[in-house]
Amino acid sequence: MDKKKIGTLISALRKEKGMTQKDLAEQLHVSDRTISKWERGAGVPDASLMIGLSDILGITVNELLTGEKSTDRNYTPEAKEGIKDAAAVIFKHMNARQKALRNKVIAIVLLIVLLGGGTGLVVKKLGENRILFPPKINCELLKKDIDFEATLFVDRNNSGVYDYVCAYDMDRYGNVQVSDNTVWQSYTDLIPSKVYEGLKRACPGNLTAIDIVENGYLVCSYEDYNSTIITETDSSLVPVFQYKLSTEESTSWSAFLEDDMLYALSYNGEENRVYVASVNKETGQEKFNSFVYRDFVPDAAENYSMGQILFDVDHLWIRDDVLYFAETYYGHPDDAVFGAYDLAEGKAVYFKTIEHAEVVMVQSDPDKGQVSVLINPMGYQPLELCTIDDKTMEIINVTKLELPNEYLTRKDSVYEADVYSLWKADMDQDKVAIMFGDTIRNKIDDDLSTSIMVVYDRISGDAIWRGRFTVDANYEISSFTIT
Repeated sequence: MDKKKIGTLISALRKEKGMTQKDLAEQLHVSDRTISKWERGAGVPDASLMIGLSDILGITVNELLTGEKSTDRNYTPEAKEGIKDAAAVIFKHMNARQKALRNKVIAIVLLIVLLGGGTGLVVKKLGENRILFPPKINCELLKKDIDFEATLFVDRNNSGVYDYVCAYDMDRYGNVQVSDNTVWQSYTDLIPSKVYEGLKRACPGNLTAIDIVENGYLVCSYEDYNSTIITETDSSLVPVFQYKLSTEESTSWSAFLEDDMLYALSYNGEENRVYVASVNKETGQEKFNSFVYRDFVPDAAENYSMGQILFDVDHLWIRDDVLYFAETYYGHPDDAVFGAYDLAEGKAVYFKTIEHAEVVMVQSDPDKGQVSVLINPMGYQPLELCTIDDKTMEIINVTKLELPNEYLTRKDSVYEADVYSLWKADMDQDKVAIMFGDTIRNKIDDDLSTSIMVVYDRISGDAIWRGRFTVDANYEISSFTIT
């Protein structure tokens, strides 16, 4: 499936119907950021949402999968293969508690209808979001030069966001046990379900994102389509600061705290403009800035847009009233971009692009005046852990991290296209841990999903721990943290 074509089609049809991204998100019960991600080609709709989305847009699932409106029912072999794949995915995600025979019949009927170009088919999503029966995880230690412990978070494959997931603790011997089967997952952080329920009571409207901050939580929510409410709470979930951001003409993306300031970013898709609201929490004084891609690159083509950057709050930092970012520009191919915008002067002051690369993770260390950026250069090249000055953006040091053999085999496998996305990583002062797909093992057993985690020494770049994680194929390790 061509993610870019699918995203372009979704965007065009949504606008034809006079819908905002929030309108579409509300009907599908997802976040507006999910819609934004689809339309930018950074992801595709979950299998469980394809039929509902097609119905809203007034097209067939076939057209959604191919990214093209068509009245021709004589689909190309490539289109038919894509439809078969989608039907297989939908079948795979039928709730395990349903009878196998019933699931098989539904999947077969769905495949027949898809290939026949049928419309108006409604399939009810089976099961609940919460994982009621946590799958078992096994860890096979492949290398152990150090003691390493981690917390793993497991989700159903392609389940999307706003979901309950399972948390597992892994000890130094590789033993993995469930610690919580009701962790709540948003775009930003994973939190215990009790905390989530408490924040729902403490914060107005519908919660869309939750960040863990130094002394509590930062919550984004909305009561209508015209505004986003940003609430800071203390560790007891008591609100200590609240700000209402008008988002009538834009999509709220992210918010973060820096000292006594709240920063909120939103995006206007029609203008391709990013808005930055700076709010002094003590005085309530507000300041607004905005920028477009051409503010950073004056001679850029018209189709270059800040909308191709998701602006992850973990990839942003403020120094001396300058907003810095290290992000991925989701083009074709993707690029890693480094930029800085002076909020006091209202102008772009720095921009650098690393072509055909993506930013995997960013970690700021203000005490040292440095930022660590993990970059995937793609093309099966070693990953690069770059240490940069957090004001000048000058590269201080680069450490190469060799890819594991299990991942390199993607180069000659059917998984080759997936090599361009590495999201599962964490680091501390001494180590960098990264989760890779295990292509070799996945070819052997279709009923299991396996991943290779490699832990690197941050100074030398040497691999000092390796483990193979195995879980039921209906689930995946969605993220992890070093403990």
